[in-house]
This record gives sequence, structure tokens and C-alpha cells, in this order.
Amino acid sequence: MPINNIKLKYLIIINIILLILFYINITFSQPSISSVSGDLVHGGTLIINGSNFGVKSPAAPLMWDNCETAVVNNEAEVLNRGWLDPWPRFGTSSIEHRIKYRNAPYHNTAPPHQYSTKYLVGGHYQTPNNVPPYIGPGGEDYRNVMVTAYAGGPARRWFAIWYVRHDSLWYTPCDQATNEKWDCINGGPSAYYGSSFLYTGTDANRSTCYNGLNRWNYFGGFYTFCPGFDDTGQTNNARFDWVKMEHRVANDNLGFHDVLIDNIYALRFTQNCPYFWDNLGGEYLANGIQSFTIGGYYRHGTNVNDITTYRGDVNNFRYFDDMYIDTTLARVILGNAAEYSACTILEPQIPTAWNNNSITCTINLGRLSNQNRVYVFVFNRDDVRNLNGYPIGEEPPSKPRGIIIGP
Repeated sequence: MPINNIKLKYLIIINIILLILFYINITFSQPSISSVSGDLVHGGTLIINGSNFGVKSPAAPLMWDNCETAVVNNEAEVLNRGWLDPWPRFGTSSIEHRIKYRNAPYHNTAPPHQYSTKYLVGGHYQTPNNVPPYIGPGGEDYRNVMVTAYAGGPARRWFAIWYVRHDSLWYTPCDQATNEKWDCINGGPSAYYGSSFLYTGTDANRSTCYNGLNRWNYFGGFYTFCPGFDDTGQTNNARFDWVKMEHRVANDNLGFHDVLIDNIYALRFTQNCPYFWDNLGGEYLANGIQSFTIGGYYRHGTNVNDITTYRGDVNNFRYFDDMYIDTTLARVILGNAAEYSACTILEPQIPTAWNNNSITCTINLGRLSNQNRVYVFVFNRDDVRNLNGYPIGEEPPSKPRGIIIGP
């Protein structure tokens, strides 16, 4: 046999062995749940036993705010609970529109689920005659409704999930300059930090102008220039009900940024993006992400080139609840289906202890009823989870197949 053929044969064998080892590694590194204990009660304790959970230190997330213990109608309370950069806080002449915790219902807006009695609310107020201007000096504060969680330094991986909705009287006239931001990842401690930030949101050309529809399109700032970018998926609309926003970011060798609404992809790309991963002269998060912002600004205007036409509206309140932000992809999620992609409700659990073989969580049921069976999913730091959800709770009663008459 020619030497070249022998070399080729051995090369093929080596590649096959490496491929097998690769899949074996994936299999053994996948979290596996062997048992779950604890009553399925909101605020109770859940203990998950198994293997390959990895390490999460600290166990608790960077930020978990379900608003329930907050002091309402107190502007300082947002800062007191660990948020940075809360807007609007100073600039608006309407104190009512400043971001604060409120008792539900506020403005006849029901909370997202039965366990919620408070939420975080702020309004995009428009001062009379656009003075101060909506964009520019004096206007930077009240055009935004947002809060920011700061990690204290750069982190490469982030996970965030929260409820959001608009006021039922939200005004969007579909002007040329209609624009709304939903969140932002930042290279510094505050939102829109220098030139080192990336936001996602909706604009006039992508159905932020609701037109009576209950679905909308989503877009991702600079991401439209990225290879592998996809923002064609339509999702549920926060104008009509609470939606569950979810972000998964890996600014490292994993290399992805996914945005989901009610577990439906709104934005994703899987190829390296020059506006996200590369240095570009020190811009765009090349040195890691230091903070995550929930919310952002909103405006509408008749002329995109004339900032004097930009406006907010007296009824444009935004509501946030159950805000979970962390600097790792490791997490525990309860869902309403055994197959993760089939889940229409996903609720983050709040870890209090975590090691490779056991996790203890405070139960957050959210929109999951404690009367029905729910499913546990454990994700490790590489975003790998148990294949099928581990069932807990009561199994729904089976439907009767027929009626028997007589003895």
C-alpha cells in the first residue's frame, strides 16, 4: 500500500476517534437530574440532585428583583435596591413619570401573575412645547425608562430574563422617527456608555407602530451588519399583555447573542460579528460587558433629521417585573413543557447554593400554576442543559374517555 494512502487512512481514523471523543464529552458534560425534592409552592425551597451542574459562585444571581419588598412611590428606593442609573429620575417636570415601584394595579394595569402585587414603572413624559428638547442637553433623562445592573467589572457571559409591558394607552403614531429601545449591554457601569454599548429595540419600520396587531418584529441595533443575523421572527406584543424578555450573551469563544420573547427567537446570530467581537479601535465591547440595562428610550417624531420634532407622551408608561440578571449562563428554569423549545412559560429560579451535584433554589412560580406539572431545566455555564425537563408537581388529571350507563 502506498505511504500516502496509509497516512490518509490513519488520518481518517484519528478524526473519527476525535469526533467520538467530542460527542462523549458533550454527553458527559450535559447536566443530568436524578431527583428533586421540596413542595412546589411559590417562595418555597427546591433541592435538585444530579450531576454535571458545574460551579456557580456566587450561587445567587447578580440581580433578582421581584419588587415585592420594595417601598412604593419612593424615588430613592430604586437605587437602594442595587440598581444603577435609574431613569427618569431628575429631568422630567412630571414627578408621576419618574421611575418608582408602584402597587398593582397602576393605571388599571394588572400584574403579570397572581404572586405579584408590585412592579417597577416609569413614563416617557413629553414636556410642553418640547422644552427642554427631547434629545440633547436637559432632555437625556426623561426620554428614558430604564434601570441598570452593574457587575463591578467586565464579564463575558450574561443571562437576563424579565417581564415587561406597555401601558394600555401607550401612544405610537408611526412617525418617521418612531424608535424604542428595550435593553442595552454596556462596556461600562452605565447605559449607553461612551461608544461601548449595543442595544436592541423596535423602530417605525418594524411594527413598533402596532396598527392593532398583536404581534411585532424586533431589531438589534448594529446587528443588522452582522453575518448570520436573523431578526425576522414575529413575537408577542407588549402593547397588549406582559411578555417575557430573555437575553443570552456569550462575548467569548462560544460567540452568540440571542434575544427571545416568550421563548420565541426575536433576534439571533451564530457567526462572529465585527460590531460585537472585534476591537475596532477599542469600541463595541471588545473588552467585555460590565453592565446590563433593562429598558431604554422611546421617541416619535415627524422628521428623523429634526430633533425638535421628537416627542414622548403622557400615557407612555413602561412596566417591569421579576427582573433576573446574571454574569453566567448557569441557571435553573421551570417551564410548562418537557421539551424546552415547546415551553410558552419560563420562570427563573433563585439559587441559594450550587455545586456540581446539588442545587438549592427559592421557588419562583410566576405564571406557572402550582396545581399543574412543571419541568426543571438546569443549564451549566456553557449554556448546556438536561435534554428533557425533569417533571415535578401534580400530573394533570386525564380526560374521561366515555360515559358508561347502567350497572
